[in-house]
Amino acid sequence: QLLLDPAGISHDEMYLGATRLADIPESETEYYCPECSLGSSVFPGEGSLVPGPYGQWYQEALDAHGGWVSSAPQLMHMLAAVFEPHCNGTISGQNNGTCLLWDTSINQLTEKPSISSIYDQ
Repeated sequence: QLLLDPAGISHDEMYLGATRLADIPESETEYYCPECSLGSSVFPGEGSLVPGPYGQWYQEALDAHGGWVSSAPQLMHMLAAVFEPHCNGTISGQNNGTCLLWDTSINQLTEKPSISSIYDQ
């Protein structure tokens, strides 16, 4: 709600990914991977072998760093909202005065990093 709603993004079109095939929404594309090996599930009590994309890792643990599923248009909408130029409290009037990132944060994300520590010695 704090991220998607202010950017005007539908919760049906951008959401956290799920591990098990049974847990993904009907609208999400399934992996087709005939070469994928079967392996043990990371879920306790599931004794059967599972395809790599559906249980050999825990997708839900990736929520903070890339475990999101999105349509391409919604992803572009999010990027446009995040990098709205000169965000001084509003995003083009879409979100009742809430900024996703302030100018100072965007500057920190996009500035050339300083690598002066061990390389300058």
